[in-house]
Amino acid sequence: METIKRYAVCVYDNTCNVPGHEFGIYGKNDYSWLTESLNGGIDQSYNLTQEEAEAVKADFERVIREEGIEWASVKIEEE
Repeated sequence: METIKRYAVCVYDNTCNVPGHEFGIYGKNDYSWLTESLNGGIDQSYNLTQEEAEAVKADFERVIREEGIEWASVKIEEE
């Protein structure tokens, strides 16, 4: 039986060293991380396909570029 891999998109605060506050998992159209208060997002589950995760990551990276956000970086995590 093949195991289906699921993914999540994490936004990291490059300036924070406090455990539990340095990243959060966010889904499509969830831009709550723009407030710089990474609270984990609304849905913290690994519920994306690889293609969906790549699309969300690309969108978040676009927002980071357009808004000139220096504190944030984005990474795809695999469950």
